[in-house]
Amino acid sequence: MDRELSNTTRENALRQIETRCHVKWLGDLYLPELSLQEWWGQLEELRKSARKQRLKVTGAGGSKREDEPGRKETA
Repeated sequence: MDRELSNTTRENALRQIETRCHVKWLGDLYLPELSLQEWWGQLEELRKSARKQRLKVTGAGGSKREDEPGRKETA
C-alpha cells in the first residue's frame, strides 16, 4: 500500500478489504482451479492479513478483539 497516503485513508482501504473478504461477499465466486473450501481459506487468509496491516496502521496492539464481519458477539 502506498506509504504517501494518510493513515486514515490506509485504514479505511484495509477495513474495506477486510470486510469484503467474507464468504457472504465472494464465497460463491466460481474459480475452477480452487475447491470451495480452498477458496474460503484464501478469503480468510486475505482477511487476516488485511486486519493485521490495519492494526499496524492504527497502532492497535491486537490484544483487544474488534468486531469482525460475519461474527456474532457472545454474551
